[in-house]
Amino acid sequence: MSEVEKVINKAKKSNGIIRKLDELGRIVIPKDYRKGKVVDRETKVAIYNIKDYVIVEIIEQTENSNKRFDELGRVVVNIEIRNKLEWKEKDSIEVWSFGKYFILKKVEEECIFCGKKKA
Repeated sequence: MSEVEKVINKAKKSNGIIRKLDELGRIVIPKDYRKGKVVDRETKVAIYNIKDYVIVEIIEQTENSNKRFDELGRVVVNIEIRNKLEWKEKDSIEVWSFGKYFILKKVEEECIFCGKKKA
């Protein structure tokens, strides 16, 4: 099992913080999660998905990436990933922080009575 898969398993067992996806596909990573790990507008990240999860991984400055946190602590999730996972504007996204990884997953709306996912 890879390091990222272990992190995803940890995320499944805990509650994250809910954020909304904005109209440009950006998500705010909570300030408490970024503290000590991220310098806004400088820290480079790689963004990819595994199953239903989006991984935002802090990478070394020497690696080739143009993705960074903006001045408000937001990152853009690639349109290809958003389309694949059917993420839309104003969707609720749960965010977890584990070391150099931020894990994101769309919150599936469920009926409070029967537990079925809402269409």
